[in-house]
Amino acid sequence: MKNYFIIFLFALVLPCSSCQDDESKEKIQETPVQTNNPLISQLDKDIHNHVRVYISTKKIIGLSIGVFKNGTFQQYGYGETALGNGKIPGENTVFEINSLSKAITSIMLTNTLLNEGFTIDEPASTFLPSSIPTLTENGQEIVIRHLLNHTSGLPELPLNISGGWSNMDALEAYDSTDLYSYLENFNLPYTPGTQYAYSNTGFGLAGIILERMTDKSYEENLIEQFCNPLGLSKTSIAINEANDNAKGYNSVKNEIDYIDKIDALKGSVAVRSTVKDLITYGRINLDAGTSPLKEALKICQAVSFDQPKVGLDWEYMMINGNEVLMHIGGVASFNSAIYLCKSKNSVVVLLSNTDLGDDGGEFTAIVNGLASLVIN
Repeated sequence: MKNYFIIFLFALVLPCSSCQDDESKEKIQETPVQTNNPLISQLDKDIHNHVRVYISTKKIIGLSIGVFKNGTFQQYGYGETALGNGKIPGENTVFEINSLSKAITSIMLTNTLLNEGFTIDEPASTFLPSSIPTLTENGQEIVIRHLLNHTSGLPELPLNISGGWSNMDALEAYDSTDLYSYLENFNLPYTPGTQYAYSNTGFGLAGIILERMTDKSYEENLIEQFCNPLGLSKTSIAINEANDNAKGYNSVKNEIDYIDKIDALKGSVAVRSTVKDLITYGRINLDAGTSPLKEALKICQAVSFDQPKVGLDWEYMMINGNEVLMHIGGVASFNSAIYLCKSKNSVVVLLSNTDLGDDGGEFTAIVNGLASLVIN
């Protein structure tokens, strides 16, 4: 069992302008931060020094960090799994991973296509009801590749969802028939495959195609095609009350309901997982070995669009001169990220149960800093 520590962070408290003499001296205020970071190795200390800058602001309720480096896995927990419970997030604490679900959908759908003798350049219409008109513009039909690399031309969310992400009841009630109805009257804004525009709609449709091709639910595919082959024991959509489930909070620390009941868009955001499972998944992406998903993983990592440079929901970036595959996600109360570097045989995972913004916000700053420490 790991030993848990209370690490004291020191913040300077400066006097007001009217204070004089002894009152003008700097005072030290001790701010307790709960963590299981052992602070033994230099990396332990570097990670702590980076994270404590953000933890000390009191905006973050809980973080779980996973690092695979030099052949070793280490988990670092900060804060709490739920506000006020005093329980540090561990390697098996379950978080919603939101848009990291998209990379999983890409792998499962690509694997299904390969098993059925198709490629990712098969038209999406092949697998959709005949009532939906062919989704085409300038003679180019949407193919599976376009759904999985955000170049389909489909919107971020279907416009017939009232309130978007702020209306979870509407998102849960929105099913495949609603999405089909939307697509029946949708006109593509540009030629598929020519522009990048982030699309939860496209990945919702990809998840539905996966279900139609296999005649199984998304969750059944998740267990059979992804979790079982990779040995992931805590990854699911359904909530297992026996697990150590982190509670999710918005930016003002109000608890937010889970999104496990989301329907048509589950291929985009619905998966739950842990740092330990995601590190395992990351390691298999580094070296698939004899995994039955080896070919699908290879296809998903390959560059499929250049501006920006992306795979099948992997984004490319450079860190300390090293090429990295990454993805960041977040919806309402959870944030998630995974970074892979093949040249350094390293994986970084960050999970948060507090909404910190997933697009250039505080969460991005935390994970980019962590990745810079690990991938060097």
